[in-house]
Amino acid sequence: MDDSARLQAEVERRARRAPSRAPIGQVINQIAARQGVDLERMNDPQLGDKLIAEKDAALREERIRRQVAIHLASLPPRFREADFPATDFGRDARRWLEEFRAARSKGEPGRRLVILGDPGAGKTWTACAIARELLITDVIPTTVITTADMLAAMRPGGDGLEVDMVQFALAPVLVLDDFGVEKLTEWAAEQLYRLADMRYREARPTIVTSNLTGEQIKARYDRRTVERLFGGAQLIQIAGGSLRQLPF
Repeated sequence: MDDSARLQAEVERRARRAPSRAPIGQVINQIAARQGVDLERMNDPQLGDKLIAEKDAALREERIRRQVAIHLASLPPRFREADFPATDFGRDARRWLEEFRAARSKGEPGRRLVILGDPGAGKTWTACAIARELLITDVIPTTVITTADMLAAMRPGGDGLEVDMVQFALAPVLVLDDFGVEKLTEWAAEQLYRLADMRYREARPTIVTSNLTGEQIKARYDRRTVERLFGGAQLIQIAGGSLRQLPF
């Protein structure tokens, strides 16, 4: 037997001794079956698209819930359990919230809201009751901040965080508390106009509380700012003095 014949015989002998191998497709199916995966079902392009869409929706919801948790934690501790007062203005606030939800269900932005009244009358509590409902029930990121704190955070070179205007301008819902208490410099007036204009253009709902009257607001701020921030807003007027009890 020459070398060529011996080589051929050795190849055939080894081939007979080698274990039979299942086709790769069969191996994949076996592995998938052990892991509970239905490959035939997974290969359905419509099902694949549906599963991807469901996964994306779940990720978006989880991301929003995390944002909501952050915003809820940022509420002043005194107002984290705020609920609607059993008063006419409390019922007005709840009615605004119901109308806001109805508008959102139709893809509309909903009306702005302004709450006016004396210091300590319950404006911030009522606004935070709305914010808490939006955060917990509607899972809508809602930013609550005083006007003075917002301006301090944006002021270049100040003691604030130096955050960008966009953070407040694009907040899904912004509660701007104590409007009118801030020191109104030329720079502050410009920032408030920018905020009002950006939220107006983006149709972002804003809730404003203030100790000032409507006439005082119009006298203090530029007309363009007032119209963009309060135009079309619902007004809740809280009558009566402060509810804060003093020891003297």
